[in-house]
Amino acid sequence: MVNGDPQKPLKNEVKLALEEVSFGEYQNNDLLALDELHVILQANLTNPDAYTPQIRDIALKGLMQSLTNAYESSDLAHNEGDPEGSVVSQMNEVIQSLDDFITGLGSIDSTNQNQYFRYHLDKVHAYRAGGYYLQALNILANRSNWTFDYTQQMRSDFWNCICTAENDYYIGELSAEALSGAITTCNETYAGYNYKKPEKPAIAKEVQEVASFQFYPQPVEDRLYFNIIPLPEGEVEYQVYNLNGSLLQNGTIHHWQAEDQSIAVSSLSPGMYFMTLRLNAKTQRFRFIKQ
Repeated sequence: MVNGDPQKPLKNEVKLALEEVSFGEYQNNDLLALDELHVILQANLTNPDAYTPQIRDIALKGLMQSLTNAYESSDLAHNEGDPEGSVVSQMNEVIQSLDDFITGLGSIDSTNQNQYFRYHLDKVHAYRAGGYYLQALNILANRSNWTFDYTQQMRSDFWNCICTAENDYYIGELSAEALSGAITTCNETYAGYNYKKPEKPAIAKEVQEVASFQFYPQPVEDRLYFNIIPLPEGEVEYQVYNLNGSLLQNGTIHHWQAEDQSIAVSSLSPGMYFMTLRLNAKTQRFRFIKQ
């Protein structure tokens, strides 16, 4: 029970909160999900059972997903690497929850090293999603304290490489073209370790992915090309946003003619942008760099 209330079983409260998390084409209220899941994770639990840790872990994954969604949909403004930018309350709540999970592990041994690593890397991903690179890099600077094998070391080194490149771009030390090259170098150097999690989060709705989705070139100068298999059916709507969430460009492609369809982005100023594509009854979101 949550806070001793028999009318609020933990499983039911988590399920209700997860219904507010956006997944694929299901656009819900991620800010509300963030608030509700944080409250659940901070609540006092009475009569915990063998399933309680698993349910809390699902709630934590939902918390991370809703934070990422909130930044991708611009419900929260990206910090853009500003070292003096104040950390928003939602970010602080996510970090607090992760710190609580780390504290809850107690002494670190072979039985919980993977969780210890995961929670620290999740803190990095949370800060990166919000553009708080100084905080992310501070955690990564101490990664020798929370990595325990070669794979974990390589994965944390990869994200240190990515965060360093993106931070250098935002503070003006890398051009858009140089950022693209730096990210390519990170992927090549740490090939096989450039991923976030080894499994999909076991939460809420499963959304069918397209078989293949690629976009190029990066950085782009004039037109952004897409290779999507199978070909989208019906109309494809697209929106381009800056990192502050302002809609800069939108349109509809009524007939996706070939595997390599393109969208003109020449009118955009150099920088990093979000694009949303709605196709085949689902949504693809991604970041791209305009040269």
